[in-house]
Amino acid sequence: MTEEIELRLLKEIEELKQEIRTIKGENQETKPTYQYSKIRDSDLESLVNIERNLDKSIFKQWFEHNIIIDNNTESHTITHKS
Repeated sequence: MTEEIELRLLKEIEELKQEIRTIKGENQETKPTYQYSKIRDSDLESLVNIERNLDKSIFKQWFEHNIIIDNNTESHTITHKS
């Protein structure tokens, strides 16, 4: 067998091996998966651009809301010290 034929056959064998890996799904790049409880901030920052965008005024209404408790409810919630 000549060297030229041998090189051509080796190339065909490699192409066939690659095709088999493709069919089996073995040569696809695997995407990393992360568990929420185990991912670190540094890992997350390397994956996405994190921007702090916290508007605290949304909670203002909750914390400053005037709660009205009627007498019946109040009488059930007051504990008497002996």
